[in-house]
Amino acid sequence: VLDDEACGKSFQTLIDKAGPGAFTVSLAGYLSKEYMRYLEGDDDVLFGPYLATLPWKRNINGQEHVLFWTNDEIGQNLQ
Repeated sequence: VLDDEACGKSFQTLIDKAGPGAFTVSLAGYLSKEYMRYLEGDDDVLFGPYLATLPWKRNINGQEHVLFWTNDEIGQNLQ
């Protein structure tokens, strides 16, 4: 993450200023950037095949996640 040519310096600044949890946020930002490159057809994305398996939309790859649930579904499913 910190060695990334395009964003590494910004991620380091975030980590230095934000404290706990900042590395996780930086990693999420890096993976998001890599996923966008993958979607644009960049063949040099190290994690592209892995990122393609993640549930970016509801019911893709047989995935279902609480992030996609409505407030009513959360109430029903987490009682």
